[in-house]
Amino acid sequence: FFFQAEDGIRDSSVTGVQTCALPIYARLPGASANPMIEALRRHRQRPCVKVLNKADIADPVVTAEWLSALGSQKDVRAVAISAKDAPATRRVPALAAALVPHRDSALKPVRILIMGIPNVGKSTFINALLGRKVAKTGDEPAVTRMQSRHRLDTRTEVIDMPGLMWPKIEHESDGLML
Repeated sequence: FFFQAEDGIRDSSVTGVQTCALPIYARLPGASANPMIEALRRHRQRPCVKVLNKADIADPVVTAEWLSALGSQKDVRAVAISAKDAPATRRVPALAAALVPHRDSALKPVRILIMGIPNVGKSTFINALLGRKVAKTGDEPAVTRMQSRHRLDTRTEVIDMPGLMWPKIEHESDGLML
C-alpha cells in the first residue's frame, strides 16, 4: 500500500500541485509526521502548511511550542486547528495560497495536496473546508482508498490522498503511540 501511495504522489495527476497541507496529530506532532512525506515535499520543492489537527484536545502550551518550531522551517507555515471547527479550518487555504502568490487566480488556481498518516483527520479536514460531506470518515485506518479532487472555489482545488505510513518506524515509542 505504501508504494502505491508513493506512486500516487509522483503520478502525473499531482504534478500540478503547488503546495501541501500536512495534517499532524496535535497531541503527537513528532510521532505523527511522516518523514517520507517531508522528504518527498522537499525533493519536489513544495511549500506547505503543517496543520496541527485536533488541537482542541492537546496541551495549548506544548502546541504553541510546536507551532513556533514548525513555523520557523523554510517554506512552512503552521497552524493549530480542530478539523471539526469549520471557520478555523477555512484559514488554511489562505495560508497555502500565500506560499504560492504566483498562483491564486481563476486562470492559475492553487492546488493543495492534503496528505499525512492514517487517522489524523484528513477527510474531516476536507469536509470542513468544503462545508459538506464529500470524503468518508471513520475511526479505522484506510477509509480513503484513492486520491480525490475537490474544487474549493474558482481559485483553489484540494486533493485528498489516502493515509501514508512509512515502512520502518525508527523509534519503538513512536510506533506504540500511533
